[in-house]
Amino acid sequence: MASGQMTAFKQGDPLTLNRLYGRSSGHKLRKGQQELVERVRPRAKELAYYQQTMGLIHTETVTYKGHVCHFLRCNTDHHVMALYPIALRAELGLSAHSTTMSFGCRVNDYKQLKDAIAFLKDKGVTIKHLPPELFPGMDYTAFALDPDGHAIQLYYYMEQLGWDGKPRPASQRRKIDNAKWPERLDPMSDTLMGETYLGPWG
Repeated sequence: MASGQMTAFKQGDPLTLNRLYGRSSGHKLRKGQQELVERVRPRAKELAYYQQTMGLIHTETVTYKGHVCHFLRCNTDHHVMALYPIALRAELGLSAHSTTMSFGCRVNDYKQLKDAIAFLKDKGVTIKHLPPELFPGMDYTAFALDPDGHAIQLYYYMEQLGWDGKPRPASQRRKIDNAKWPERLDPMSDTLMGETYLGPWG
């Protein structure tokens, strides 16, 4: 799947997320801020491949209900790729026909994230929320599902790592309540940081 693309919401009407959300609403997804998340069996050899062959750096490991999940980066973003056990597929209610868990697309800020979700819901797109414990360093996120069941993760924030290469402790991250998103959020020290987007915003 191409960066930022998603299957058409209406059969015979091939639109990308940027065309549907961007052109129709006046916003565009933030370029250069996508993450590919693979749903694999994260044994030692898979992790070694992405570190030793692909050159990614391990940031953090999370254990969720007995499932071990790894997060890897290539710059200061908390992660650009996450490896999840394939057994999580059924537990999370995701499509069984793909080994890709989700494809992330970053919008500019929290308001635009909420606007995007509202816009897509209005167009009949299914929006799904998954346990925030599975997405460390990402704050509030939501998933748009296309007709084939592919999950597009929409997010506005990615935690940034400093000179010591250590992620923020989980106890210092914002507590996410998917049942009640706040109207607005207080910015964190690294909100809007990371790879520079040179515009345009509109």
